[in-house]
Amino acid sequence: MTTDRECVLQCSGLSKYYIQGADQIAVISDISLSIRSGERVAIVGASGSGKTTLLNLLGGLDDPTDGSVAVMGTDLAPIKESGRARLRNKHLGFVYQFHHLLAEFSALENVAMPLLIGKVSVSEARARATEVLTQVGLGHRCGHKPSELSGGERQRVAIARALVTQPSCVLMDEPTGNLDPTTAETVLALLLKLNRELGISFVVVTHDRHVASQMECILSLENGTLVDVTASVESVNTDSHSG
Repeated sequence: MTTDRECVLQCSGLSKYYIQGADQIAVISDISLSIRSGERVAIVGASGSGKTTLLNLLGGLDDPTDGSVAVMGTDLAPIKESGRARLRNKHLGFVYQFHHLLAEFSALENVAMPLLIGKVSVSEARARATEVLTQVGLGHRCGHKPSELSGGERQRVAIARALVTQPSCVLMDEPTGNLDPTTAETVLALLLKLNRELGISFVVVTHDRHVASQMECILSLENGTLVDVTASVESVNTDSHSG
């Protein structure tokens, strides 16, 4: 990974253990990782390997057994949950396989929600939500509720919601996993475009080799630790294209 850009998200000696009867089960073991400004990182691995757990730890949604996580240089450990929530609201965005939109609210209202939580005025929140929905190609769908949108449109609303606060980093858990191949390709192209234009870092958990191959760095979670497999994935892609 690059080292000449500002570090936006960092973990050091990160471990997560669960107690199961008399046994201590290690899910994450002594992981250290730095995500730089504008960097795109994929985390791959077998189902049940702990990828989502790692993402939740990086986002401050779960507490590690050992180690630390810092967002924009601020260690999360000593901060109360209310402070963590403010830090997440300002610097982190989240996109999941299932969009988690609020059914009773319009696309505009869903996207504006993080801004309103962050104490932005209603008029400014609506203006910024409209702007980012337009960026993801849904300016004409602002007033529609999730039930009135297609699967791809809902996921684009979820992406807009993650981006509306202009976070330093967006954490994504299988963002294209619930989409058909054509829609998934459209969403991936959109994410790459927004990464280039806005300089927001992406950490993407994915089973999709094509999605992973579009990231700058590909890390495989194996036996609780991260292994850099960027070169091997690139080699496979090169071989498949040359064949």
